[in-house]
Amino acid sequence: MRPATLTLLALTLLASPPVHAQAPPLTGRVVDFDTGRPIWAATVRADEGTTSTDRSGRFELDVDRSAAVEITVEALGYESVILTVTAEDPGRDLIVRLRSDPIALEGLEVFVDLLSEKFERRRNASPGVVFAFGPEDFVRLDADNGYALFYKVVRNARPCPGRAIRYCIAIGSRDVPITVCIDERPAGAGVAELGDYGPDDFYLIEVYDRGRNIRAYTERWVRKHASRNVLPPLEGGC
Repeated sequence: MRPATLTLLALTLLASPPVHAQAPPLTGRVVDFDTGRPIWAATVRADEGTTSTDRSGRFELDVDRSAAVEITVEALGYESVILTVTAEDPGRDLIVRLRSDPIALEGLEVFVDLLSEKFERRRNASPGVVFAFGPEDFVRLDADNGYALFYKVVRNARPCPGRAIRYCIAIGSRDVPITVCIDERPAGAGVAELGDYGPDDFYLIEVYDRGRNIRAYTERWVRKHASRNVLPPLEGGC
C-alpha cells in the first residue's frame, strides 16, 4: 500500500463518528395503585411513538434515551400519569402505578370488583387453606399457561397410577384424584386442560385443599357473569 493511501485511510478513520451501542428500549409494567394488579391495554405514549400494555401489564417502547423522555400513561377507569425518565435512569422494569378514577369507571368494572370480593369471602369461608393466583403470578412464576402454573404450585401432584391424563396428589399412602373445574364446569381432560389457556385468558385460579381441587375462571367468564354479582355454590361437582 502506498504512503498516500495510508494517510487517506487514517484521515477517514479519524473523521468517522464513534459507534455507540444502541440504547435498550424503555420497558416496564402498569399496575393498579391499590391492588398491584396489572392493567391491560393501558396506553403508553411518548413523542417517538405509542404502545399498549399486554395482559400482564408490561410494555416496551423504543425512544431516544440520549436525553430526558416524557411519557404519558393512560387507561380506562384510571387517572392519567405523566412521567419523565432521565438519560441516567436504566429505563428497564419501570413500575407505573395508576389510581382508579371512580367517575370514569364503567358499571361492569364495578361489578367485577364486587365479584372479586365474593371470591375472596368464599375462600375465607373454606375450612382449608385456599391459594389464589392471578395474571401477575404467571409472570412471577414464569408460567406460560395454566398447566405450567399448576405444576409449579402443586408440588405433590403426580400422574394417577393406571389412569391416563389424570393427576393425583399424594395424601399419606393414598393417591387422591385432582378435580379441575374451569368456569364452573368439570374439565374433561383434567389438569391437562389448563394448558389450553394462557396468562392472558385467566382471571383467577384457586387451589383448594393442597391441590385436591382446582377452580379456574377465565377473564371472559368473569366479565360475562359479573353483572349477576353472584357466585354459584361449590357443592354439586363444580
